[in-house]
Formats: sequence, structure tokens, C-alpha cells
Amino acid sequence: MTKQWKAGIYARLSRDDVNYYSESASITNQKAYMIEYLNEQSDIYLVDEYVEM
Repeated sequence: MTKQWKAGIYARLSRDDVNYYSESASITNQKAYMIEYLNEQSDIYLVDEYVEM
């Protein structure tokens, strides 16, 4: 039996990003990249997302 790992992803808003009131394209892209990676892993599943703005 393969061990299952729980993962949380963390995305951070750049200081250069001017839109502080909604999720930026930068954060959307960061999350998409990490979720795509996790979906390719059979032993890791996403349990939470953290965003720092």
C-alpha cells in the first residue's frame, strides 16, 4: 500500500501586482501550476489552499 500525503498549496501576491482587492492572474497561475502538479501525483492530495495578499 502506498502512503498517502496531504498537501496545502501557498500562493503569494507580488508587490508589483496592483490589484489588491481580488485574486490576481499571478495567484491564479501559481495555484493552477501547483494543482496541475498535485493531480499528476498518485500519493498526494490537496487539502487546503493558502493565499497571501
